[in-house]
Amino acid sequence: MKTSKKSRGFTKSIISLCKSASLLLMAAALTVSMGSSLTEIPDKAFAADSTGSEATAEMREITTMELVKEMGIGINLGNTLEATGSWINGTSVTNYETAWGSPVITEEMIKGYANEGFGVLRIPVAWSNMMGEDYTINPSYLGRAKEVVDWALDSDMYVILNIHWDGGWFEKFPSEKEESMYKYTRIWTQLTEAFKNYDDHLMFESFNEEGVWPDLWNFYGSDDGKEEAYALLNEINQRFVDIVRGSGGNNKQRHLLVGGYVTDIEKTVDELYKLPNDPQNRCAVSVHYYTPATFAILEEDASWGTARTEWGTDEDFAELNRLMDMVKTRFIDNGIPVIMGEFGVATKNKTQEMIRLYLSSVNSAAYSRGITPVLWDVTNLHYNRDIFEMNDKVLLEQLMAVKANSAPTASITSYQDGQAINLNSPQIDWTFLDADDADVQAAYQVQASSNGWETVDVDSGELAGASGSYTLNGLADGDWSIRVRAKDNRGAWSEWAYRSLGINTVAPTLNVVLDKETLWPANNKLVKVTATVETDVELSQVELLSITPSIAVGSYESMVQEADFGTFDTEFKLLAKKAKGKEPLVYTITYKAIDQAGNVTEADVTVTVPHDQSGK
Repeated sequence: MKTSKKSRGFTKSIISLCKSASLLLMAAALTVSMGSSLTEIPDKAFAADSTGSEATAEMREITTMELVKEMGIGINLGNTLEATGSWINGTSVTNYETAWGSPVITEEMIKGYANEGFGVLRIPVAWSNMMGEDYTINPSYLGRAKEVVDWALDSDMYVILNIHWDGGWFEKFPSEKEESMYKYTRIWTQLTEAFKNYDDHLMFESFNEEGVWPDLWNFYGSDDGKEEAYALLNEINQRFVDIVRGSGGNNKQRHLLVGGYVTDIEKTVDELYKLPNDPQNRCAVSVHYYTPATFAILEEDASWGTARTEWGTDEDFAELNRLMDMVKTRFIDNGIPVIMGEFGVATKNKTQEMIRLYLSSVNSAAYSRGITPVLWDVTNLHYNRDIFEMNDKVLLEQLMAVKANSAPTASITSYQDGQAINLNSPQIDWTFLDADDADVQAAYQVQASSNGWETVDVDSGELAGASGSYTLNGLADGDWSIRVRAKDNRGAWSEWAYRSLGINTVAPTLNVVLDKETLWPANNKLVKVTATVETDVELSQVELLSITPSIAVGSYESMVQEADFGTFDTEFKLLAKKAKGKEPLVYTITYKAIDQAGNVTEADVTVTVPHDQSGK
């Protein structure tokens, strides 16, 4: 959400509003908060090398869907570390932190969010503030951000850390792509290094709402430029994932939040939006919700719309449910977690009852579909930074009420996603997790599809019981999609948990050819033999299993040398020596191949030391 210092003159084009939905939303709260105490803190207090919560960090074996569910209800630390403006005295971090009306953030302030029941704190940051040459993040600014992150983590909250509007340089991507991508890479390279040892309660977010370029594609006009705009967004998100995964520490397994197209629901569910390729499969999608804009954003009439003071008609609820269902169908139902990183409403022209109705309705619609809602908030709008609690306790109760009977989570524990197996009747195991301690699994359902859920080929139906295991009998070789869901004893179903498997029960073909079939002359010398190994499938492992002589003409060590058994060794030495009597000495060389599904094949070839060459 892009915000502004000023509380007047908020007339924007509708495209600009889509780029930064909160420009108007913050006006009233910002005006009130300008009178807060702006105590100066020396920048030396914000040492960039502070370790905070990173001392004994561990990454859990938890899916991103499970992690997002654990977050519960979230809130933004808005209009604080993301404050920008050329008018700000750029000599200290505190000048930026307090520029848009926030008091200096304290540990007590952050603990207050947790005490009110919020499970995740989203921290928007403008990293360009006080930035040095070559896009070097200011150490004091980074240190201050780390300090706030540490306070949140120490308060047992999750943290989402992003690049926010940051002065609007994202707009330059279409015209100055190389330089913009370089800056983007520099920022995330530094951030991944700074936070690499933090555990999985810290999530990185690729950007805020800036994944939109009206000059490239005006979505109020034609589709000209649409494919290019989505391709650029997808490229940036892929770069984000590649940077994080290629950095050190815990970042290889860190859970990530990737921005949707302008974080707009309808544009993010578009088929042109692609989730980045992530080898860890630990990405969630970010959307925001300020719909309808005439109610959620406008506090006074604008050229593009008339400000609404009321919300809650049948049409309003139908629109809300339609959009949330779109997110669920495109992402949640396909095992892709979603965080609604912002939802909010302009308050100046509305009653408290209307504010509560809208916010609680959006919150409930998202949460009931497995989407984690994160309330947009700025200084003293909803959370009072002076007394460390919510201003409206009724609203707080309504927001938290959705967790009263939270839906459980089912997580498949058998096999890795995309794993190849050699079983036609795989056993599917899962775990049941419910935030309500008293709830237990009462029923479950398992399904399988061989065509990407165009049809369901196998369906267990609803089965009563607390079992965490089910065998899918008689699945044919091929690619299969598996899903499991569980129901608690109060009737709440989990979202589907997904797993893709490739079933292959056919053993691979293994062909071994030696460069020598005969060792001659039999001069009692060691002769190098080279093997060429070929197979018809991609193998997980090929190894030299054994070399067995038919007759001992000396110790084994003297007859077979330089053979590294158990590895893919294709060169070894064999003793060219006659056996006693007239029988030839035959070496049997055995290779073993195991394909990715676990099918095993062995192949034998022989090398002969003949008694004589009279047969030639």
